[in-house]
Amino acid sequence: MAFSIVFWNVWMDNQTKGTQHAAPLLAALDEMVKRYNPVVFAFNEIVKLREGKTPFVLARLARHGYQYVHFELTGTEEGGWELGDAIVSREKLYDEQVYILSERVGSSDKHKTIALNAKVCHDGTSVTILVAHLPVLQKNLLAKHFRCQQKLAAHIRSFSLAANLIAVGDYNEPTLFPVSLISRVGHMMHVRSGTTLSPTWHSRASPHAIARANPDKLFWMKQSELRLQQFAVLPFDASDHKPLYAEFTLG
Repeated sequence: MAFSIVFWNVWMDNQTKGTQHAAPLLAALDEMVKRYNPVVFAFNEIVKLREGKTPFVLARLARHGYQYVHFELTGTEEGGWELGDAIVSREKLYDEQVYILSERVGSSDKHKTIALNAKVCHDGTSVTILVAHLPVLQKNLLAKHFRCQQKLAAHIRSFSLAANLIAVGDYNEPTLFPVSLISRVGHMMHVRSGTTLSPTWHSRASPHAIARANPDKLFWMKQSELRLQQFAVLPFDASDHKPLYAEFTLG
């Protein structure tokens, strides 16, 4: 019973600067579905451009049969568009939850921080997907980052050690960051991310990519039925982050 997932921070700039930026993103999604056909996609930085209009990333995946969506907005940018996180599946989602890690803090903070989780029943086995996007490590958001990190770790620890839980996200923490989410849940979860040669945050996106190389991570419970068969940082450059792909067997 293979279960596969793609996580991607798709980058707000791709979705707010017109067709020239959106076209490579949509082409990458089409190619991912064709080549990998994951059961679930999880996203950070999904943009909703207008009230009542489905974000075009989610609409594109619906054309490929990904009809089940758990989507929550986290804040509004100066251009009037809204930003959020999402779990999208070709199998029915249930027990969808939104866990608030932090509300907005001060006038310069535009976004609340959340963790989304939802279950999918795959070939008779329940798998829980959890996606979060921790605040960037900058001076005015450091306290919020660590507060959210602690609450996210507590949320993860609230699950059974045997739960089929997969947690993904742009945690805005380099792999060797000393006080990280890994340091808080690594005793109970396996983790994969990029490497020096295959980073998730890449040089085409930022000249400072080496310092921030691998903020995107995938965790899963050590005592669960999930057995990792394949993990890869996928070679798509349409965002400032590269997507993560994982395939598991269950049982």
